[in-house]
Amino acid sequence: MPSDTPDGTGDNSADGSRAGSGRRSPAGKHGSERSGTSSSSSSRSSASASTSNDSTSPSPRQSLGRRQRRSKPLKAIKRVVNEAQDWVADRILALEARLPTSAASAAVITEHVTASVTAQVAAIAAANHPVTGMSQSHVRSAVAIAVQVLLLRGSYKVGVVRLLKRLHLAKEEDAVTPVFPPSRRLANRWVRENFERVVYGTVLRYYKGQQLATPVPEIFTDKTSFVIDGQDDVDKAMVALLLNHLADGRSAARVAFYNEFGFFLLHEDVTVRIRLAFPDADEPLAAEAAGSAYFAYKTSRIVTPSGVQAAVNAAHVVEGSAQINGRVLAGEGCFIDQADAIIQSLTRSTTPTEPIALKIFAMSLRRAIATKSPMWKELVARDITTNTVGPCQWHLLMPRLSTRARLDLLLSTMTEAITGPLPAPDSAALATDSESEKDAVMKAAGAAAPRAEGPDDW
Repeated sequence: MPSDTPDGTGDNSADGSRAGSGRRSPAGKHGSERSGTSSSSSSRSSASASTSNDSTSPSPRQSLGRRQRRSKPLKAIKRVVNEAQDWVADRILALEARLPTSAASAAVITEHVTASVTAQVAAIAAANHPVTGMSQSHVRSAVAIAVQVLLLRGSYKVGVVRLLKRLHLAKEEDAVTPVFPPSRRLANRWVRENFERVVYGTVLRYYKGQQLATPVPEIFTDKTSFVIDGQDDVDKAMVALLLNHLADGRSAARVAFYNEFGFFLLHEDVTVRIRLAFPDADEPLAAEAAGSAYFAYKTSRIVTPSGVQAAVNAAHVVEGSAQINGRVLAGEGCFIDQADAIIQSLTRSTTPTEPIALKIFAMSLRRAIATKSPMWKELVARDITTNTVGPCQWHLLMPRLSTRARLDLLLSTMTEAITGPLPAPDSAALATDSESEKDAVMKAAGAAAPRAEGPDDW
């Protein structure tokens, strides 16, 4: 039979990609020299071609026709990608054409910035024009002459009331010490920050109130704002004047606190005491706080002609009795009344205080008395304690050591104003440690007479 191959061997090439290409195989050229090696190679080639044809992946050596057929979709994909890139480039150029140029943008920005800076400089100049050419000392003198003391005190009292409310809403246990900063305000950051907020708010409030005056002092013309980081000479003068003005009020408030509370807390013993009258009473509303049992307290102290309490032996005392040339004084009070008195001394303003502010202030005072802090004993012979950071630093409410020594003598000295309202002393009612003599004192007082309440009965 005739052969299908040019060399007449009847064996096609083993590579499927070379089928029909017309190329002779080496075996066809030397057919007579074919060996077993070429037969086995031909067999392996046939098996490889069979495997390649059955595989789904195309062979890397494809025919020209197949490569041409595959190139058509690739060219279509490239064409679509090129068209998309051209479309995106056109859109970018269109957007860039809509944006202003750098020169136009710079011109607009420069115009707006220049206008804003000019307006700001003009506003500062308008606010400071009364002090142009004046030294700082002259500015301070002008501010001190022009300031209205009543308006300044009222503005400060508003600031104190707002501080009390803010600390109450923040659930702070101490709403009193922030208005009693130490001499070195950096010693307690918490107190300093709250106090400075009150001071700056007071200055701003005063400026706004001053604009309603007729006529407005020239030094305060157009002063309606206060910037902490941008204070001018008038602002600095106002802050300095306010700090100096508040110092006297704080001193008077510290004395008031010491007379009613501090003396008893520092010198507490069997004869000097302060106690809550009704520790378990329910907390009243602000409108009902004045005179309530919750804010009632009792005190007791002994006064002597010399003011020296070391000479008094009072293991058992009776109010109004003779205590070896001394008298026992028992008193009672209300935290609300004392809060009002301290705030009036602090602000030196006679305007009524809001009931909620009085209650918040009184709550802090009551807490200071009830907690029995060891801080009080540390203050007996010193001005401050080692722990000076954060709230509840009650030593800030105390006067200086020298002032306390003077007040101690006044509070312990028997005077006509103290002994006048008391009944005549009973010479038989001497305080001793003997239980039998105590009974004798009670019998001498008379069975029908009401028994006076002393510290041991609290």
